[in-house]
Amino acid sequence: MRILKKVAIIVILIIIFSMNITKVSFAVLDTDYYKPSEPSKGDVTEAGKLIGDILAVIRNVGICIAVVMLTVIGLKYILCSLDEKASYKENMVPYIIGCFLLASATTIPSLVYEVINK
Repeated sequence: MRILKKVAIIVILIIIFSMNITKVSFAVLDTDYYKPSEPSKGDVTEAGKLIGDILAVIRNVGICIAVVMLTVIGLKYILCSLDEKASYKENMVPYIIGCFLLASATTIPSLVYEVINK
């Protein structure tokens, strides 16, 4: 069994090394052959609108989840004992930080895009 493993490792290494030895290039020697075009204003605007729509969906879903979680945490806080209330207060700090990150991560890029395009 050890010999089979050693042979398999050697074969795999030979295959890897042989793949690295040969270099294939499909480059065109004529530099005038490829002439890239500049992106038009319409392309940039469409991409911006698509990204804005995606950020809006992420923001709206995130806000819905945050409100549901706040409701659940609030109900647990109301129904728990005094010892558990202290632990829920500690759990609120990561929740608040997460809500802030969600709001800022979706709002700041939208604001920057609006400022740049105006």
